[in-house]
Amino acid sequence: MNEGISHLNNFTPDTVVDAGKLNEIIINFKLDWDFAMHITNQSDAPAYKIKLVVPETKGRFIVKKEIDYTKPFVHGETRAHEIKVVQYFVGTSVEADVILSQKPFTEIVLEYENSVGSRFATSFFPKETEESNKNIYRVVA
Repeated sequence: MNEGISHLNNFTPDTVVDAGKLNEIIINFKLDWDFAMHITNQSDAPAYKIKLVVPETKGRFIVKKEIDYTKPFVHGETRAHEIKVVQYFVGTSVEADVILSQKPFTEIVLEYENSVGSRFATSFFPKETEESNKNIYRVVA
């Protein structure tokens, strides 16, 4: 995961900034998170109509290369997806650093169907510390 921060200073050329108070200046920030997500079909059956869903995010969630939901996702196949989250924030640099240190979402859901149209989902929880609880599989009604 890569994280980035950029900001616009709204200072006029004659503005004097006390170096000791830089952490107190209110700034317009653009916060960026970049993720590489690798998905492997471990089922014996192909998956169809694949879709990534983020139920809740702190910013704009962007899949850099759209998932071709018309292409079957066959057994053993791994697909890589680059994901970017962009959040605009007004505050101090200290507050921006705290936000950047956190993951911008609590869950990513991969939804898909089997060949007869039954729907399934796998949820990934990036903040979960227990490895066995990071992924939860379920049938979607």
